[in-house]
Amino acid sequence: MAAKTKQPKPPTYGPIQIAARIGLARWQAEVARERDLLPGPDLPSGRWSEELALKLTDQVPDIVKAVGAEHPIGASRAADHLSERAGLEITWHDVKAIAAARPDLLPVAMEYEKGYDVHALYAVTDLDALAEQHGGLLAGIVADRLRWTGTSQTREQAADALGVQPRELDKLPLERGPLGRYDTEQVRALAADETAAAEVIADRRLGPDQAASRLEIRRTDWDYAVAAGWIAPVETVWMKVSRRREVPVPLYRTGDVDALLEIPGVPWEQVRACRRGEPSPLREFAPHEPSRATVLRRWLAEFGARHDVEVWAVYDRGSERWRIDWEMPGGHPTREEVQAAIGADPVVSAYAADLELSTEVGAAIRWARDMLEPGAAVILDTETTGLGGDAVVVEIAVIDAHTGRVLLDTLVNPGDVPVGAGARAVHGITDAQLAQAPGWDRVLPKLRRVTRDRTVLAYNAEFDQRVVVNTSVRNGKRPMHLAEDATWGCVMTRRSDWLRTQRWQALGGGHRALGDCRSAREVLIDIAQLDKH
Repeated sequence: MAAKTKQPKPPTYGPIQIAARIGLARWQAEVARERDLLPGPDLPSGRWSEELALKLTDQVPDIVKAVGAEHPIGASRAADHLSERAGLEITWHDVKAIAAARPDLLPVAMEYEKGYDVHALYAVTDLDALAEQHGGLLAGIVADRLRWTGTSQTREQAADALGVQPRELDKLPLERGPLGRYDTEQVRALAADETAAAEVIADRRLGPDQAASRLEIRRTDWDYAVAAGWIAPVETVWMKVSRRREVPVPLYRTGDVDALLEIPGVPWEQVRACRRGEPSPLREFAPHEPSRATVLRRWLAEFGARHDVEVWAVYDRGSERWRIDWEMPGGHPTREEVQAAIGADPVVSAYAADLELSTEVGAAIRWARDMLEPGAAVILDTETTGLGGDAVVVEIAVIDAHTGRVLLDTLVNPGDVPVGAGARAVHGITDAQLAQAPGWDRVLPKLRRVTRDRTVLAYNAEFDQRVVVNTSVRNGKRPMHLAEDATWGCVMTRRSDWLRTQRWQALGGGHRALGDCRSAREVLIDIAQLDKH
């Protein structure tokens, strides 16, 4: 018995496939479906069958005649199209007005999204029919627009007539008409009312600098007026001053600022006559309380003297906070002890929220001072065959961190490892120099000796440790304590903490090992001395 041949299933079509199957563009199929010229899917799966597709093929000419052969166009292009065919100066506003008033004559053929906006598209066939059969309607729409523009004003014109800013028009009893314009008579009537615009202007918000400028006084004079309690902000906004920081900015009502001029007994003319650097006549009106900076510096000096430690206070303008750090001989005073001392002082405790205790800056300073102690650390730098993971040492130097004395300074023969062109362009060490240099097997013993029982500092410790270990392993030698992460300290990382930045800071030592060691020591000394911070 012959085997039965399995018959293939007839094809089915999705929305895009059915358009291609019957010979329509995708947009033509979409418009046809919108106008019920193309039936929906006839299968339970939501797809079109081959049988229906065959029937629809015969209807394609009628569909094309109804929806057109040109893709629907937006309002601006539709206006140009109608202007050309009707002999009128039609704008995209007119097109939208016609579509809104007579959707039976100019329906929306399609829509498309652009960003957050949805734009209407109109069929060219509908536009042609409109121009040929309804010229009077088009002329009336254009005439209405021209009549309205002749008796109305733009947003900017209305704002100028009323003496306000365009964005303040919404606060006035003013109706916005077509095309975003305002009725001229209504604007004139409102301009005659002296109180309406005045109230809007009085409600404007001014920052401290703007308020001082409005009163024609210095910013310091304004601060005295605020300190005297004559005015208070109505709100506070946050202003971004850097990528990571925002600061609060008080805003004052313009009417309240103007009212300051009515306070009896205030010599405003004398205040305005003051030059930069001269004391303000308003000082006598403000409470004579010491500033936050004065209170904090006085207390920190007393605290340092009481505990016989150096205290560092740095004001950060971005956060408007004080960063407080101090020496910790023997681990004291601890952060908790300083915090408790602040809380016990009734004056300083009022500023506790404005203080940041024991920061990375202080940790960097303490670390640098520890590293500069006699016998504590050495500073190492290398020049290498390259920057990759397989780079080896071609020059190495070590100096005493405390004295700056040179402990090791030598070229190193890299053996069979070639010096990369990029590396040579940086350090300039030639093959001839390296040919006469000692190998790593002779250099490593002295390196281990001068670094033993010391913290090994390098500007980029991760890189220098890696090349020292890699060079040792490649030569079959044991790096010993130089392989331990705890042995090393990174000057570059501490420098970034000290500068409060994540940006890479160049060393500037000339790209020779000894010069870079000395430059790294200068950076270490800078970190340790607060007066250079």
